[in-house]
Formats: sequence, C-alpha cells, structure tokens
Amino acid sequence: MCQGLAGSRGGVAGACRLDPTGVAVVEVGHGAHGGAAYLGALAAYGTGTPEGVALWITHCAEAIVAGAEEGGRIADAVLAGRLS
Repeated sequence: MCQGLAGSRGGVAGACRLDPTGVAVVEVGHGAHGGAAYLGALAAYGTGTPEGVALWITHCAEAIVAGAEEGGRIADAVLAGRLS
C-alpha cells in the first residue's frame, strides 16, 4: 500500500507515484461535476458497501485524470511563456 497518503500535497497520486512531479491539479477533477457529486461519492464511500467504495474510487480516478490534464495545460502554458 502507498505510504503517507494523508497530509501530503500529492495525496494518493503523489504517494503512489501516479504524479511524481506534483503537477496534477486533482482539485479540478473533484470539482468538475460540482460539490454534490463529490459529497455524494464521499457519502457513498462512508457506507462501506462495495458499491459505495467503487463509486468513490471511480470518482477519485476520474479526478486524477482531469487533474493531470489540467496540470499538462498549465505546464504547456509555462513552457510557452504564457504563465510565469
């Protein structure tokens, strides 16, 4: 299992080396479908049912993908000199 999941800026993505450079903006993914989707997935996880846990894992995986895409856009903008 990945170590140091809580309390690190990278969370699971950083601890599990899914995002070793820390450029993913996972918060973008968590907010992509609104707060209700995030809270619903979290509440489902809290039930402890296989379906609830699966919903949370799916939500988090989609957030990592969206965050990586946003991180890539930011990195491209920096390289192009559009951000400093």
